[in-house]
Amino acid sequence: MNDDRTMNGNAGDATAAPATGDIADVLPGFDQMDDDGRIAALRGLLDELKRELDAIGD
Repeated sequence: MNDDRTMNGNAGDATAAPATGDIADVLPGFDQMDDDGRIAALRGLLDELKRELDAIGD
């Protein structure tokens, strides 16, 4: 995320839910996914994090 969003929504959004430390804070619907969906969602999250880290290193 290269904009002003936080893990819970927009930084200036007064309606953003407070973080609970649950994976659903980052991946909404995670608890309703089957195992294949969870694996795909986690891989997507890891790919996004890798892109962010690569961008920081540039």
